[in-house]
Amino acid sequence: MIATPIVSAATVQISGPTVISSPGTYVLTQDIATGQSPAIAIRCSNVVFDGNGHTIDGVDAGGSFGIQVNNGNTPLTGVTVKNVRLTDWYYGLYYKYANGGRIEAVRAQSNQNAGICLAYANDNVLTGCTATGNEQGILLSFDSSRNRIESCTMSSNDDAGLWLASTGRGTNGITYDSTGNRVTGNTATGNGRMGLYVDFSAGNVLSSNTVSGNGDYQIFLDYSSSNRIESNTVSGGTEQGVYLYDADSCTISGNTVSGAGDYGIYISSTTGLTISGNTLTHNGVGGIALNGEATIPADGNRVVSNTIRDNGQHGIFICRSSGNTVTNNLFSNPVNALYGGSCGPSTWSTQAQAGPSIVGGPTLGGNFWGTPSGTGFSETAADANRDGICDRPFAINSGNSDPLPLARTSGTPTAIPTTTSTVSPTPTATLTLSSTPSPTATVTATPPAAQAPFPGAHNLPCTVEAEQFDAGGDGVAYHDYESTNLGTNTALRPGVGVDIDTETGTTNVGYTRDGEYLKYTVDAASVGSFSLALRAANPDPAAKALKVYLDGASAGQVSVGPTGGWSTYQDFPASAPIVFPAGRHVVTIAFEGVGRVNLDRLAFSAAAPTVTTPAPAPTTIAPTTMVTPPLVILPSLTPTATPTARPELQNPTLPALPGATGSPRDSDSNGRYEDVNGNGRTDFGDVTLLFNNLNTVGSTYPVQTFDFNGNTRVDYGDVTVLYGQL
Repeated sequence: MIATPIVSAATVQISGPTVISSPGTYVLTQDIATGQSPAIAIRCSNVVFDGNGHTIDGVDAGGSFGIQVNNGNTPLTGVTVKNVRLTDWYYGLYYKYANGGRIEAVRAQSNQNAGICLAYANDNVLTGCTATGNEQGILLSFDSSRNRIESCTMSSNDDAGLWLASTGRGTNGITYDSTGNRVTGNTATGNGRMGLYVDFSAGNVLSSNTVSGNGDYQIFLDYSSSNRIESNTVSGGTEQGVYLYDADSCTISGNTVSGAGDYGIYISSTTGLTISGNTLTHNGVGGIALNGEATIPADGNRVVSNTIRDNGQHGIFICRSSGNTVTNNLFSNPVNALYGGSCGPSTWSTQAQAGPSIVGGPTLGGNFWGTPSGTGFSETAADANRDGICDRPFAINSGNSDPLPLARTSGTPTAIPTTTSTVSPTPTATLTLSSTPSPTATVTATPPAAQAPFPGAHNLPCTVEAEQFDAGGDGVAYHDYESTNLGTNTALRPGVGVDIDTETGTTNVGYTRDGEYLKYTVDAASVGSFSLALRAANPDPAAKALKVYLDGASAGQVSVGPTGGWSTYQDFPASAPIVFPAGRHVVTIAFEGVGRVNLDRLAFSAAAPTVTTPAPAPTTIAPTTMVTPPLVILPSLTPTATPTARPELQNPTLPALPGATGSPRDSDSNGRYEDVNGNGRTDFGDVTLLFNNLNTVGSTYPVQTFDFNGNTRVDYGDVTVLYGQL
């Protein structure tokens, strides 16, 4: 078929291959299947092409175009292409030397090179487009600047969902001529290598995108400086969530990165970055890596106010990197800071100043150093004046220390009080003293927040979502070590400290730690026996026992076995049915001696009728008597009978390290004490405890006790050897 040239048009209906050479509006009236390239050629400015939902299908010919917007080297302006499906071309839609146009609701599928390509094209808007099954989904290259890519979906492309490139490396060096583009609110998922790839391009913004499940890298910046990566949700992939190579002076802020096979954020041979306000969790190896090369260092980067926790091995890895500033971060990983190669000192604390800190403390200083087991330096070190700063510095390695480590803000976990439906709690008294001498002190009675079911009554039998714990605040309806929600879903329960996450369609309570608990108020219409099952995820190989309490009294436990991942949930039954008398009751799920469990929901179902006698009636209390609810201390984890142990495991002459469960133990009688924290096994807790106490163990204990590498001293090499024995 020979293309029909159109020389003058206002509104024209077209049904086959066409050359458009006059301004106007053109509407496609039927599908086109042709080998002619381009099927639609737009050679002039101020054109609207409306595909009207039809398909333009090619024959997979090399160098072919479904729609080409180009008039040689003469720039075009104001061209809109919309509502069309382009399949089986080399380029589905090709804008070259076309500026100030709009590409809307274009679906580009199964094209050999790029679904949508812009070259030497500026100030265009791409919105609501879909690119799937191409080599590249959307490609911007060769001096394409100030374009906006919004609300597009790029999935299942062979290489990258989006590739943003400049002219790149030439005989005169590197040309950075694609700048100032904004990539906002898009979805890039399931692409072969990368979700969003920025190559030799500067000054762009990637914000509020969902980038997940791409083969290797989710967001990759290569030789691209001064870009901003902001507020993206990034997950999955075999390599890094966000990877920068030789990409100086970029900003990475407000992103959530989880489930990457390697690091959440990996910085290679890059200087002058700001990495702030990100949440990096559940990544396979670590949260952040700053890794330089022999000739290209990774120096002078700022890592500030990030939450870096529950990653597979460590929080931050620093190699051939110096002069960084790492402050006000929350670290809670098996090993929080790991050094490799030659590194100079970095700054780990600011001068103490008014907060709040990342853990809600009153003072800004260094970082919070925790562990998933709750035995980290910041969780065990004293804070005598309660200023939110530990009373002693934290040694990171021989050349680096945090002089003002942040302290735990909520103190030792409190016991869970008995809750009944008939007795009101007694108000607590708060003593307020003025800063100037005064003959009297003012005592203000402050009643605790009222506990109530959320969002309303739960009538047995029922299913209660984990995030529907009672209203009432910390110490009343729940206990959580941090005062802020560290999860990704902060809108569901504003102002609470429980960590609520929404991942892969499941909303759960996550980041659970030893000593935390959740309370759920339920109503029983009559006395009955109900089975409880918890739907939960446990990424670790060992089962974990969650304790169950009914109105403060022990009601059994739920053993949560390994599920294979943070987002893999199974149902786990309680050890026995629970008998509920008629009325309102509080069920408490307590994490005692365990953590790292994601809790999805509680399911109460009617059990077989085994109750023959109603529960005894509660003791009647005279109306004139003021009654304070009894305080029920939870059962201790210490066994009532101490098992007989081998003599070499007792080690009665060695004192316990600060933060340890007990005295260090020589588990294999070789003269070296691998069980550093005395919990009866060798695990990550031992590595962390030894690492945190390197500055004291050499003078407190015989050298051979922890000299695992045999160099007659206790140093970081011993930490490395112990880590390798796990």
